Amino acid sequence: MRRETFDLTEHNARIFFSGDLADWYADQTLCAAETTILLRHKEAFAGKTVLDLGVGSGRTTRFLLPFAGSYTGVDLSPQMIARARRGFPKARLLEMDIRELAALSGETFDFIFAPWAVLDALSPGDRHKALARIAALSPPGGMFVLSSHNRDAALAGKPPSLNWSKRPVRLALNAGHLAIARLNFERMKHLREEHADYALYNDMAHGWQGVFYYIGKDAQIAQLERHGFRTMDVYGEDGRLIRPGDDVSPDGCLHYVAVKE
Repeated sequence: MRRETFDLTEHNARIFFSGDLADWYADQTLCAAETTILLRHKEAFAGKTVLDLGVGSGRTTRFLLPFAGSYTGVDLSPQMIARARRGFPKARLLEMDIRELAALSGETFDFIFAPWAVLDALSPGDRHKALARIAALSPPGGMFVLSSHNRDAALAGKPPSLNWSKRPVRLALNAGHLAIARLNFERMKHLREEHADYALYNDMAHGWQGVFYYIGKDAQIAQLERHGFRTMDVYGEDGRLIRPGDDVSPDGCLHYVAVKE
């Protein structure tokens, strides 16, 4: 069990307070599932009010800002928000913790985007509070798109392993990275938990230092329903539409498109 004084959300947040990481995030682009969703549901955000959660250095801003009627991006990292503001000076970008979304009370957003499993960095309690606040900011018919770590993925909860290479220099580098990953895995694994509807695992993100929320497809759909959202579609990492009974073991994350009832 975790110590009561340990704040999982704060632990994960500290990982993102890095100038080097802000530069790395600025060079990233949409994944296949995000591209598919934004193309198929352009009418949900084009000319509409958009809230982009965990906007980082503006990875998703460049795709949503040109089409949105009004755009608000939030991130807790001052380094990342500063980087995003330099790149997108006309965007409304707020240095804000997702736990502080109550500060936006009185506003509503037709399209709320929570990509790259940003809600999974929150503690279970904070995650439910954030979902409740997102529901309060969503008008009936508003769209909520999120991604979340897939508990049914083949690698979910597994320890680090060697990335094999035929190139000796690359293999040596990978072995060095593996040694560090194993140290972090062991150091953090006392924070791992298994529950009926979710798990907390440290994984390869940021060198196995973060501890993230993992949830299966059916449990995530049920969780969204409890917060007033009806799931329309679920997508795999490669952008394929997931149908009932489909194998999702290859997908580290699943992407959900939901509508506020």
